[in-house]
Amino acid sequence: MGLDLMKITFGSTLEKRLIVMTTVGLAAVTIIGVPVYLMKSRSLLEQKRMSVHDRVVQVVVDWSSRSSKPDDNLELQVIWADSKKDYPFFPDAAQRLSGQLQSEFAESKKSVIQWQDIFDSSKNPGGSVKTVSILAEHVREHYEPQ
Repeated sequence: MGLDLMKITFGSTLEKRLIVMTTVGLAAVTIIGVPVYLMKSRSLLEQKRMSVHDRVVQVVVDWSSRSSKPDDNLELQVIWADSKKDYPFFPDAAQRLSGQLQSEFAESKKSVIQWQDIFDSSKNPGGSVKTVSILAEHVREHYEPQ
């Protein structure tokens, strides 16, 4: 009699297949999705625990497609030239770097950098941000987490 309470009756074979497929689908999403979500969340948490300097350096590495971290005294214009990308450092690459930094520090109350702040020897000699260390210092000075 106890087993009769657990018996499920379906109106049709199609209904049975639909319920079984939905159950299997939900189980698969749970089994695969939850670990992926947890790994991604952990990665984001670890990233946000990094110092401002380390986060800036990581953005520079990603921006320039470098395989290693650049020296702090290396000029951004030199890093870009070494990247062998096919668009100019200023304003294109400077705008991309600024945008990537804005994304990385999206929780900041104000902008951490303007692309016009980035030094270019011929096109923007008035820019104050010339090296990786100056960039990190500039971002740190303008970063205001909410």
